[in-house]
Order: sequence, then C-alpha cells, then structure tokens
Amino acid sequence: MEQVRRTRSVGEVLDAALDLVRQNPVLLIGLAALARVPVAFMVPDADPARVSADPIGALRGALGVLLYATLVSPILWIALIAALGELTGGRAARFGAALRSGVAFLVPVAWASTLVLGLVLLACAPLLAVALLRAHLSGLARALAVSLGILLPTLVAVRFLLLGQVVVIERAKGVEALRRSAELVRGSLPRCFGILLLGGLLTGALGAGAQHALGAIPVAGPLLEGLAESVGWAYTTALGVVLYLDQRARRGEPPPPAFTAA
Repeated sequence: MEQVRRTRSVGEVLDAALDLVRQNPVLLIGLAALARVPVAFMVPDADPARVSADPIGALRGALGVLLYATLVSPILWIALIAALGELTGGRAARFGAALRSGVAFLVPVAWASTLVLGLVLLACAPLLAVALLRAHLSGLARALAVSLGILLPTLVAVRFLLLGQVVVIERAKGVEALRRSAELVRGSLPRCFGILLLGGLLTGALGAGAQHALGAIPVAGPLLEGLAESVGWAYTTALGVVLYLDQRARRGEPPPPAFTAA
C-alpha cells in the first residue's frame, strides 16, 4: 500500500488500516503477537480462592505482566509503526528491521511520552487545588475545578495522539516531536480522537468476545485469545499510521520522505 496525497473520509481511513493488516498479516499480526500472546498466558488467574491459596504466585504473575508490558510491548508497538511506515511508502518491510527500529526508537519515544505525561500532570492542577482548598471552596467552585481537572488533561493528551508516528516516521525528538504532533491534529482534534476511539471500540469488542468465547479453553484458549488481541493491536496501530498520513494530506503536505527502519 503506497502513501496517497488525497485526503480520506472516516470510512476510508478505517478501511485502509484494515487493508494494511489484511495484506500483511504475517508481519503485522506476528509483531503484535509477540506482545499479546505471552501476556495472555501470563495474566494471573483472578479467582479469589486460587489467589488466596498462592498469593506469592499471583503476585509474581502480576509483576511479570507489568514488566513485560513496560519493557517489551513498547518496543513491539514502535516496531509495528516502523513496519507500517515502510509499507505505506510502498517499500518492503522486514521483521528483523522492524524489531531493530523498536529498540532504536524506544528512548526517543519514551522521552517524548514523558514530556506529555508532565504536561498532563500539570493540567491536573485544578484537582490539586480542590484537594488543598476544599474547605474554603463553595460547592460550585469545587465542581468547576473538578470539571476542569478532568477536561484539561484530556485536551492536553489528545493533542499528542500522533506522537509515536511523528517520532518514528519523521524522527522528531523531544519538544520538537510534541510541537509537530500538536500541529498535525490542530483543527481536527474531534475527528482524530473519534477515529481512534472508534477503532479502539471495534478491537475492544473483538477482544472481549474472544475472551468470553475462548478464555475457558485450556492451553489453546489463551493462545487464540492472544492472537485475536494481536489482530486488534495490529489494526489500531495501522489506523494510527493511516490517520497520520491523512492529517499530512489535509495540511497539504507531501508524504513523508523515504523512511528506512533502523
């Protein structure tokens, strides 16, 4: 699938992401499966009886999931973006090259994400003010502060919906990556958020259905559940890349320059 200069409708964005996964299932679902399938086997059993019988084992399982999600999943998400950057440019994408990009871009993505987290926390100041001055505020003032404390962090976060794509495909770093990400979605925040939310709801429904239908099957159940979640993860990542390209087109920008995975 080559990059296109024309803009897309919402339906076309959703369909283009699906086409990317459908045309490259081994690469994209395979990368996603490295993140999702192990987690499906590692998630501890939430049965209270089993947890009480082996609390150490349950804690070990929870820590294993947390460690894997913290260290491995981000690398694979970045690898997916790198592979999609190649595919949407009409170039061949390789599994190994994508994984190397996942490692190479981990620190820049983590740093840019940390900056966003700092801005989000700063936007939570109204909530902190309510906590500190609760006794001195009227009910209306408290309600207003709480509303702002919820709305402002959300508005800040959605400005950086395309941060990963900007860091990996455009190789922007730090504050420049934040500026560029905010620039791409300026004037289209509701549309961008709505598209990604819709994609998330669709894949969430897929994951929930798989968990309900397959979760109780020994051994094969977690595997099939993890694969279903891998399809969803590959799709939502592809959706982010297609949306990124669409936003460039809407701003009258050409497709990004030749991108080669690290």
